[in-house]
Amino acid sequence: MRLSLPRALAAGVMALVALTTGCAGTDGNVLTGPGVTADTISLGVLGDLSGPFAPLGKNLMQGNQLYFDKVNAAGGICGRQVRLVVADHGYNAQRAIDLYSQVEPKVLGFVQLLGSPMTDALKQDILQDQVLAAPAGWSSWLLRHPYLMVTGTTYDLEMVNGLDYLVNQGGVTRGDAVGHVYLDGDYGGNALQGSTFAAGQLGLSLVPVKVDEKTRDMTAQLATLKAQRVKAILASVTPAQTVAIATAARAAGLDVPILSDNPGFDPAILRTQMAPWLEQKLLMVSSYAPFGADIPAARDLAAAFRARYPSDAPSAAVDYGYAVANAYGEILATACANKDLTREGVHRAFRSQHTIDTGGLNPLLHFSDAGKPSADAVYVLRPDSHVPGGLAIVKNLFVSALASRYEIAAL
Repeated sequence: MRLSLPRALAAGVMALVALTTGCAGTDGNVLTGPGVTADTISLGVLGDLSGPFAPLGKNLMQGNQLYFDKVNAAGGICGRQVRLVVADHGYNAQRAIDLYSQVEPKVLGFVQLLGSPMTDALKQDILQDQVLAAPAGWSSWLLRHPYLMVTGTTYDLEMVNGLDYLVNQGGVTRGDAVGHVYLDGDYGGNALQGSTFAAGQLGLSLVPVKVDEKTRDMTAQLATLKAQRVKAILASVTPAQTVAIATAARAAGLDVPILSDNPGFDPAILRTQMAPWLEQKLLMVSSYAPFGADIPAARDLAAAFRARYPSDAPSAAVDYGYAVANAYGEILATACANKDLTREGVHRAFRSQHTIDTGGLNPLLHFSDAGKPSADAVYVLRPDSHVPGGLAIVKNLFVSALASRYEIAAL
């Protein structure tokens, strides 16, 4: 399978290529809003290209760009080329606020908004401006916001699927204790919501351990978990903290599996002394495919990445960046078909999306049910320093029986 344009988008490109910007109510023309000219649709990227998540932010942006390169080469959307307006907030919330005020009037929407603190700082502005924004975050709490496009399986569902997988593999059994080291905030807190549900349903005793972003040494936390005789450790932390958990677990003689959700991994952790141990003990759950995975869409994307960025190191963030741009492109094509490229028209098109197929880069995406996750399936992945991007598939996309029974908290 090639990186071909999805059918809805191809129809928008081919059937609507002759349309140009028009006045409201004029037959045969398209209503337009901010960021749309006769030949261009501009989308914003508020990312981290210089701060602590710069490698992730760069790969996300590259994935975004590779998708729209493909679209533009095929004629664009609604006869217009899609242009990315990129701004680097350096993982600073105040900087993000300042940049948003500069970029927002120039764009139709935001295909990337990286960082939970930045998303939280901008939620009210996004609501007031009625601009569709795709956060690089997967808290189900974000589903409460009508203009945040959460693309993929949420943290709570990742943990429900992941813990059910551990039990089904026989590594954990009813009556066992399981630790969960989690970051204070919407990422860790939402993941804990899922692990709490799963542990209760599976007859496990959950031992939660809260940390903050400044926690570097996990010796005390792992001593607590060892004293509770945990049989597995769940981790909803930064990649550096994933390494710290593994380091402290090995030092404590706590020889148990570690299960992390997608923000807890970066290929750089496989360049640490803990790499061999991590390759044996760490599992990841994620709703987007690892870079270069043995599925056609991921293979083709890897080839496109190497051709466009031959000197850059890839990660799974390339796949996510491409997939979220794919979803945004489908939404724009639908808005074009509806002859309404205003922000209101884009939002209506967003909520009309019943199924978006990214070729396995993400599960099938559904945005039509407000307040519900766009997906509930995950991959199970294992670190592998011998593959580009550092992750290999252990289990292909699946939804556990337990996840099928899980209900997102009422909005």
